[in-house]
Amino acid sequence: MLMFYYLLHVLVSHDERLINLVADELWVVHKGRDGNPGRVEVFDGTFEQYKDRLRTEFEEKNLVQHKKRIIQ
Repeated sequence: MLMFYYLLHVLVSHDERLINLVADELWVVHKGRDGNPGRVEVFDGTFEQYKDRLRTEFEEKNLVQHKKRIIQ
């Protein structure tokens, strides 16, 4: 009888090249606030798309100064 095992590998890294090479799903951890627990978001897209979303959010909240890229 052939049995299938599903393996889960969790990669925590700031190395964007490594993430782009090996990740097929992104889990974004959001910090809890005011005594409330944090949460985990499964991002439906690539790492580049996630960075684009962050850039847009930063610009909308005026967190970008002089059009300088905070996230590179």
